[in-house]
Amino acid sequence: MQSECSLPDLFTKILQNYLKIKKDKIASSDKGFKDLIEQSCALCDEAIRKVNQVDLFSKNESLDDLSTPSIRYLTLLSFLAFYTGQKFDRDERLTSLKLSQTYYDEFFDSIESYGFPDLPKREKSSADGLVSDGNLQPARVDPEKQRNEKIRVYKEKKSLDDRLEKFLSLSSSIVDEEILREESIALVRYWAFTAIEDLRLIKTEVELLERFQGQQRPQQSPPRPKASDSTQFPLLITKEKILAATFGAGYPSVPTMTLDQFVDLQVRQGLMPAPQKLNSKAFTNGNNNGASWRRIDPTATAEAKEAAEEKAARDDALEDAHSEEQRAKAQRFDEFKDEHRRGSGNRANRG
Repeated sequence: MQSECSLPDLFTKILQNYLKIKKDKIASSDKGFKDLIEQSCALCDEAIRKVNQVDLFSKNESLDDLSTPSIRYLTLLSFLAFYTGQKFDRDERLTSLKLSQTYYDEFFDSIESYGFPDLPKREKSSADGLVSDGNLQPARVDPEKQRNEKIRVYKEKKSLDDRLEKFLSLSSSIVDEEILREESIALVRYWAFTAIEDLRLIKTEVELLERFQGQQRPQQSPPRPKASDSTQFPLLITKEKILAATFGAGYPSVPTMTLDQFVDLQVRQGLMPAPQKLNSKAFTNGNNNGASWRRIDPTATAEAKEAAEEKAARDDALEDAHSEEQRAKAQRFDEFKDEHRRGSGNRANRG
């Protein structure tokens, strides 16, 4: 429901509420503070609606084209940005900060288009936060110049701050138009400096809230890779690591060459003779007259071992039988020698 207040009266109430918040420093958790913020936001909305209804401002105008009483209404957006940024509802805090940032941006766009003098420089911002040109390298700033600039800005902001109450008294009385115009421009410049400070604070708080909300969201665990049947080595591994794993004492090794390659290398270096070449008929179909490398077949080895054991057993049995026969023959010969004297059996040429 719209009030019956005129535009100047609405502006006076908006400024009074702002000065009350600055002076009294009411706690943000206090109910009176919340009610004051809601009331001030409603007053700003109504004042901005009245300004738009009468088309008070135009984009093709300059500061000289503005009437003195209308200059103050350019700060309505900055007042609304301030009050919106004072809403500390936990669920809507991030939304309130981004709205406040948008209102400050619109305020800067309007006063820059009118060509107000001695305005502070601002960082361009977007709906998601302050941004800068990523292609440009930040210029080196002289610390002494930076310090002097901060001091200058602080002093100028302080002098403009002291003129707020003076402007409130001037707007409610009849004063010279030139003085009122000068104070109105000072009010605009005051909010320009205030907006620069608030935008920096908003940027920091928005980054913190977005980071906190990102941590609150449940993160989906990445899918586990399928287990492979064979152990695979990482692709990105240096030659030095492979050599260390291969030749390092007491560490697991991986083969660097096949057995055939090792034999070839030993033969070339003269450390071992060339492998014996066998007739290919023993290993081929007999059609090839060339030779082939002799390879050991585990099954053939087992069969050969078994045959060798059987042959050894037979040889042992034959040897045992032969030894028994020899022993018996020797015994009979010994008995014969005991019974017959040497040469007694030779009767040839005897008379």
